[in-house]
Amino acid sequence: MSKEDRARLFADIKRTQQKIVSAAEAIVDTIGAAPPAQPHTRIETVRRVTAELIGTWQLCDRSACRRARHCRGEPMHCLRHTAPLFPPGVLAGLVGKRRRPRRSRALPRIRDMIP
Repeated sequence: MSKEDRARLFADIKRTQQKIVSAAEAIVDTIGAAPPAQPHTRIETVRRVTAELIGTWQLCDRSACRRARHCRGEPMHCLRHTAPLFPPGVLAGLVGKRRRPRRSRALPRIRDMIP
């Protein structure tokens, strides 16, 4: 084997090693990247706070919730099962009434513009 062939072979090996290292780094980057956290919407936050205030974890059928003494799952699941146990005014007082945003009276309604 000549010196030129040997140099070409070592250059090819070096390029192949660099490609393998780059591919391995890309795989590690994709595995290590955490998925973006989903922000809680307002209604989910209200459900969770309501479930914590009335202590639905005490009546939950999930043992993880009872052990942690907090809701560890979807609070709507617990609220569906425990809501009938409370008087109607209790939940309404905790959650409050949701209101639609008021529409400005200064602008004419579209229905009024149609002949």
